[in-house]
Amino acid sequence: PGKIWFLEEAPPYTQRTIDVPASFAPTGPLPVIGKILSLMSGIVVLVWTFMVEKNKLFCLAYLSTWNNIYFLVYMVCSVLNTMQGVSQPFSRVGGTVRVAWLFFAITAQTGILEAIMYWGTEVDYGAEDGVDTNFRVLMLHGGLTLEAILDGFTVNVIPLRWQQWWGCCLLPNILYVGWTLIHGFFLWVGNPNEADRNTIYKIISWRYAWKDTLMWMLIAVFVISPVVYGALWMMSLYKWFCCCCWRRERRRYLQTTNNMEKYREMAQQHMEDAMAKAEERLAKDRERAEKKAARRAARRKAKQSDTEDDDDGDDVERGQASRLFFFNRSKNNDTKTKGSKELRD
Repeated sequence: PGKIWFLEEAPPYTQRTIDVPASFAPTGPLPVIGKILSLMSGIVVLVWTFMVEKNKLFCLAYLSTWNNIYFLVYMVCSVLNTMQGVSQPFSRVGGTVRVAWLFFAITAQTGILEAIMYWGTEVDYGAEDGVDTNFRVLMLHGGLTLEAILDGFTVNVIPLRWQQWWGCCLLPNILYVGWTLIHGFFLWVGNPNEADRNTIYKIISWRYAWKDTLMWMLIAVFVISPVVYGALWMMSLYKWFCCCCWRRERRRYLQTTNNMEKYREMAQQHMEDAMAKAEERLAKDRERAEKKAARRAARRKAKQSDTEDDDDGDDVERGQASRLFFFNRSKNNDTKTKGSKELRD
């Protein structure tokens, strides 16, 4: 099923194709400046969070930090897509476009869930010292998510699909629930950044109220999350929320009346490119084979020449050895003859 999550083609009943460059990599200086500023704000908030918290490592326990990291991954890919440009793929997108598509869905959905949980359950609105609403808190608990949604739906026009909820967004939600289970039951570290409690969030207390916590987690993951994603899906479809009756569509499609003709042209171009690459590969293989054969022939010729030289040298050595043998033999014969004469005398 993952093959259909990132198809450029719209649902079958629309018979239209998503304009990938216009939807993920709008051109112009203003989109680039806006994306870079959003990326810098995410980096500032993350660094600021690690600087002000007492326990630096425990910052990674918060869902807001997870969403901050999701936001940075999305913005990096979004900036790269706009600066380097993307082309219209043949069937499905890949590379930084796919990563941006994936993390935009995760960032928007997770950020809204985290903002609902923080502002709805964590903030004590009746506290004497008031509610902490500095820049870091506002950006960490909703501001970055708003930036991602503005970038994804106004600068870019990213089309969300329902398959991406259970295929992309559900897994991070379950992973965070699993992390809270590990923290609540197996890690006796409490909450070093909060002196008055041992849990990450007030409503998540597996050790002391696991039934209530389980109920809240099930509601958040399987009720609130689909509702939030449904709202985001509607926003990706129409310029005004729930204005499907007016058909004021947000998505950017290719201005093509006949998709079959478009796909024929793309298929023909794809085949021509594949044939050109195959011919180029064959030419390189042929050239490599010819060079290899030439080197083999040169080595064979050099080896044959060395063999002939060795044979000539062996003949010379054999001639010298034979002459020395006969010389020694004649010398021995002379010695024997001389000895016999002396004995007779």
